[in-house]
Amino acid sequence: MSDLPAVVRADAKRLTRDPFLLFMIGYPWLLALALRHLLPWLNQHLADRLTLSDYYPVAACLVALLAPNVMGIVLGFQLLEEKDEGSLVAVAVTPVSLDQYFLYRATLYALVSVPLVVVLHELAGVVALPPGQLALVALAATPIAPLSALIIAGFAGNQVEGFAVMKGSGFLLMGPLASFFIVHPWDLLVGILPTYWPIKAYFAAIQGPPAMFWVSLVVSLVYPLACVVLLYRLFRRRAMTG
Repeated sequence: MSDLPAVVRADAKRLTRDPFLLFMIGYPWLLALALRHLLPWLNQHLADRLTLSDYYPVAACLVALLAPNVMGIVLGFQLLEEKDEGSLVAVAVTPVSLDQYFLYRATLYALVSVPLVVVLHELAGVVALPPGQLALVALAATPIAPLSALIIAGFAGNQVEGFAVMKGSGFLLMGPLASFFIVHPWDLLVGILPTYWPIKAYFAAIQGPPAMFWVSLVVSLVYPLACVVLLYRLFRRRAMTG
């Protein structure tokens, strides 16, 4: 697949000329820095009314898992632009099939998110997690990238609709994060959302039980990927029919 380095260069060029996509790449870093400096200060000043540190895992998990979510959003908007330009139809008749093209790009964006999860979590610095467990959570969260991309590219007809779909899909992170406040086992009802499982793995790494951590990791790599396959079929059909 010798044409794929050209795909990377084209993605980089498209990214640097789009202020929105640049902002999406940058804002998790700003949020991580804000949490690092503001949460301890707020915890100290609200100590007589609220133990804010009890909720640090929610904030830390949000910042960390923004990485694959943002990578997916960036990829989704690039796919939308290519669909508008007719580039995806052209790709489908080249030696690099549309399936290979998407698989390569989705894998690239997902893998880039892995070190970003770790770095953003440690940059926020409000929750201590063993490096091995954090790395496993980062790997478990990789399907979020193609999932987010396909939700945007599959359900939006153009980039304007893409913004609406992106905003509407926010529940995919916020819903599972809210499960932190739901008594177990009722929180498992949120497991219908594929993004719940890497988030559950993160919470289980902090609170236990250990068995739930491992179960959540396995489900994180099976259920969300099955959803990605279904969403890709929808995206491919719409991309080919215009």
